Amino acid sequence: MTRIRYCLVFVGFWILLAGQAYAMPSFEEVRAAHVKSDSLLLDRHGALLHELRTDKEGRRLDWTALNDISPSLKAAVICSEDKRFYSHAGVDYKAFGAAALGFLSGSGLRGASTITMQLASFLNKGIEVKKKQRTLQQKKRRY
Repeated sequence: MTRIRYCLVFVGFWILLAGQAYAMPSFEEVRAAHVKSDSLLLDRHGALLHELRTDKEGRRLDWTALNDISPSLKAAVICSEDKRFYSHAGVDYKAFGAAALGFLSGSGLRGASTITMQLASFLNKGIEVKKKQRTLQQKKRRY
């Protein structure tokens, strides 16, 4: 009974998500906020002497334009992270259903987040990951 109750709460959570909206920052705001996690020490001629990691929380390299990323890499990321990316509008209800059925059958939890949901979570600082996985409350605030 506990498993069914948990699944009903999960379904209710997703129904709530469908009715909520989150104003995403513009591309320009995201680009302007991007800061490399390393600091460079240069000599007087501009040659690199040393590179020091100044942000221990995460690794951020230089900004890479989407056009500079290999089409094969883009396709591989979409295939591994959200195989139905082009057939849904941000929420993959089939993946959600499969995750719920898997949980109910006892095969364990699996993710159902789409690339869109991952991006929204990344950009919305109110639902940053505190642990390895988001809590239900954090997922509810995703949009």
